[in-house]
Amino acid sequence: MSDTIYLGRDGQQMGPYAWAQIAAMASAGQVRPGDLAWHEGMAGWLPATQVLTRLGLSVGTPPAAPPAAAPLPARRKAAKPAAVKSAGGFGSRLARLLPGKAAPKS
Repeated sequence: MSDTIYLGRDGQQMGPYAWAQIAAMASAGQVRPGDLAWHEGMAGWLPATQVLTRLGLSVGTPPAAPPAAAPLPARRKAAKPAAVKSAGGFGSRLARLLPGKAAPKS
């Protein structure tokens, strides 16, 4: 058996990688589920996870992607305040109660 291993991904051959290097890649989740592997002495390419497991290398999983940020709520336009009607309301009553102020004429 050789000291190197090759990976195949998306029809492309990658490597050769040293055993220590491929072990680090596998534990970091850089070996994908669809990758193939081959080393000297093998008849053909096999799934990389199967080859690495047979060789005693642990195959990690890549870290989960962070959750997507929730969209911000749509900004609502502030409601316009209702028009204040001054038909003898609070303002006229207050003016009558204040000393020295004449009540507005209606």
